[in-house]
Amino acid sequence: IATHIFTDLTVTLVGAVYPIYRATKAVCTPFEDDDKEWLQFWMLGGVMFMVTTWVDDIIIDDRIDDIWFGSLLFSFFWLYFPLTCGAMLVYEKITQPLLGPCFKPLQERMSNVILYIYQALTNATHLYFLWFFFILLPAGSKRAVAVAIGT
Repeated sequence: IATHIFTDLTVTLVGAVYPIYRATKAVCTPFEDDDKEWLQFWMLGGVMFMVTTWVDDIIIDDRIDDIWFGSLLFSFFWLYFPLTCGAMLVYEKITQPLLGPCFKPLQERMSNVILYIYQALTNATHLYFLWFFFILLPAGSKRAVAVAIGT
């Protein structure tokens, strides 16, 4: 019976389809705790789905495959079941105290990098439009613009 219950389809339904519904519902509420919970769920779920693709290539025996999918199924269920709130537990015990301080300086540096990239792309777009209009000018006007800018 385990071969029919612990399958890729069941793991996808429990680990993705229902959480998509719940995460969408959580985003539509004004509370932030449920947003944190579902963001943490998707971070852990993404890692588990990536590990699953790697493990699927390694596992040869069907019994071990059933054990893997069963543990994955129960892990997904534990993460979002309201009585266990596994995702919030992981957030409060691991992500916030251990990873938060490490990522704060990185986040500040990344925000500066993103700002520099945004400014560079904006400037490049403006220069592209100027170049495009310069190309459309007649030869005499191009010469006048080049002399005016160059002097």
